[in-house]
Amino acid sequence: MKQKVVLLGDTAVGKSSLMRQFISQDFDQISTTSLSASCANFTYEGRQIEIWDTAGQEKYAAITPMYYKKAALIIIVFEIVHTYSFERAKWWYEQVRKTSQTPVIIVGNMTDLKQRVNQVDIQYFLSQHNLQYFQTSCKTGKGIDNLMKNIVLHAQVDKFEEKSSKKSSCCCM
Repeated sequence: MKQKVVLLGDTAVGKSSLMRQFISQDFDQISTTSLSASCANFTYEGRQIEIWDTAGQEKYAAITPMYYKKAALIIIVFEIVHTYSFERAKWWYEQVRKTSQTPVIIVGNMTDLKQRVNQVDIQYFLSQHNLQYFQTSCKTGKGIDNLMKNIVLHAQVDKFEEKSSKKSSCCCM
């Protein structure tokens, strides 16, 4: 059975680039802003994963709960180079918890650039909510494999399989 994983976060934090790394271990320097959600299926270490890349613009925030409704795992992505991006990641977490108890992991992306988000602030937030944290660079591929291994380990497979007896309507890439 497939594990549904949903990427959340603001525009331009690297959600689409992260998805591209998962699928093709590739980085596109000229990436465009997602204007809607997209989905792709792939296999990692024998597990089938259905990953959803949601639009990060504020105007789409009201519809994102429908994407993570039956998810096995939610990944909230932020840029480690902008403090505001981390504040928004916390906001995304609050939004998820209003409607879902789906497991969440936090990803600090763009480790190839100088980190400006205070590591103590990140650790404090993570410890408050008992969250796992991974750092990645979609540009260099650093941290992607470790993240993928943990996606497979921490997604609630049984919960998802139970709810997903119908075929997926994923609009795959």
